[in-house]
Amino acid sequence: MALFVRWLGDILGKITMAQHYYLETMGCQMNERDSETLAGILGKMGFEPTAQMEDGDIIAFNTCTVRAKPHHKLFSKLGELRRLKERQPEKIIAVCGCVAQIAADEICRRAPFVDIIIGPRNYSHFAAAVSQCRQSASSSKPIVITDDEQQIPEGLPTCRLLCLLHRPLCPRAGAKSPGS
Repeated sequence: MALFVRWLGDILGKITMAQHYYLETMGCQMNERDSETLAGILGKMGFEPTAQMEDGDIIAFNTCTVRAKPHHKLFSKLGELRRLKERQPEKIIAVCGCVAQIAADEICRRAPFVDIIIGPRNYSHFAAAVSQCRQSASSSKPIVITDDEQQIPEGLPTCRLLCLLHRPLCPRAGAKSPGS
């Protein structure tokens, strides 16, 4: 019996230790592709996707500046997250994409609880920024990476949207997804 209880405890411990991310794309088709890159990076770090924002250990928004609506929607969502971040300060909130690139100061001013602000040319630094946030959870300043001089990163992992529905097809799980 004691062996069974220990085994069950190990299984339950692994279940509760799973880390999750919530990723919402606001904007153009390029944002959809960039979100696949962000999902691939987080998947490679061991995070699993979740459909519920509140369940994400990392909550990330990938944004676009081509239209005004995503900009307004972002700040509305961040307003909703303020209370959640107060209750659960260990959650990591990231603003990614074009809005992060051009409005980092505004994000810092209007949503000082955001942990990561990163432009699209800097996604190769996203994993390091997440790791830094996880190690120094008490930091009150966001990590801001918006260097637009950097080359567009290539060769970053991706997880196609199909992967979120059919996990065994995800490249990080070792199988090739259709079309990759």
